[in-house]
Amino acid sequence: MDLRGGLFGKNRRRTGGEHLREHLAAYCGAPVAVHGELDFTEKVAVLVYHCPAPVPHFLYVTHGISRTSSSLPVAGTQTELTVRVPATADPGTPPTWPAERLRALAALSPIEPGHYVNLHEPMCEDAQLTGFLFAADPRLPVIDAPTGHVAFTTAVGVTADELDAALSWDPAKFVDKLLHVDPLGRTVPQRQSMLLDESFHTHFTTQRATEGSRISAVSSSYFDVDPSGRIDMTTHAAAHLLRAARWRFSYGRDFAVMSDDAWARFIPDPSAAHSTVEYHPAVPANRRRRIVAEPPHLTVTLAEKACHEILAVLDTAPGAYRLTTAPLDFHVIDPTR
Repeated sequence: MDLRGGLFGKNRRRTGGEHLREHLAAYCGAPVAVHGELDFTEKVAVLVYHCPAPVPHFLYVTHGISRTSSSLPVAGTQTELTVRVPATADPGTPPTWPAERLRALAALSPIEPGHYVNLHEPMCEDAQLTGFLFAADPRLPVIDAPTGHVAFTTAVGVTADELDAALSWDPAKFVDKLLHVDPLGRTVPQRQSMLLDESFHTHFTTQRATEGSRISAVSSSYFDVDPSGRIDMTTHAAAHLLRAARWRFSYGRDFAVMSDDAWARFIPDPSAAHSTVEYHPAVPANRRRRIVAEPPHLTVTLAEKACHEILAVLDTAPGAYRLTTAPLDFHVIDPTR
């Protein structure tokens, strides 16, 4: 092999990272800052661009979630994450916190439009925003390079009540409403909740009342069940179950809570005279018989009274909550304690 013409010369295949940087340069010019190393590393870096139009803002783009260090084509669509924040008075000194947040989000990949992340804390000092909703980047088109397709998914910062509202309806539609207000999807840390805007709030509540929630399941760090109908779950899972009771069960839609160790499926049935709880013990894997391992789980059929009682009795505060209309005993724990 001619190393000078092959690996290092004019015949060398360009890496995905080179295609990515060239694509961004065509839309954003040269980066004003780079967080991390761009070449010969598997770690995710962040490129920062100052964009003067349509309003001055900084654009942060991850570099390394897609196969930036490889020159080989791959099937499917890869992803890089973006976030936009208002520009400061000095375009050469962008804030560092968006880059830190993006690198942390990159560790959670794959992240796609319609996903969400609750930070459980302000995203930077004095911020009102405590989470992200994700959408297709409104301005960066998909890269169609020899190494494969790369799409850009933007993180839009939201307040705690906005995230709660999105989860009670549809995160993809909620973030789309935010993009109608700000087509760039800028994350403005100190902004107030859009739910305080009467027009926004009215449209949201009308749509939610018509459509209900599209969140059909949630994954929990801890969840356990036993044959008696006892369910141990985190405060996080309890909040999701309460949203489901209000915005799914009344629409005839089921809901599941899952962990690596157990899961439960709640099925509303207004025609049922009584609620039932069916326990399924764990099933060990058996490769010879092609049986996949299955953790213990519950199938819970909820009569109408039980759906109402969950709303009346269950709470997100740690404690025990027993139903009288169904053989269920919820034990809510705070995993941080």
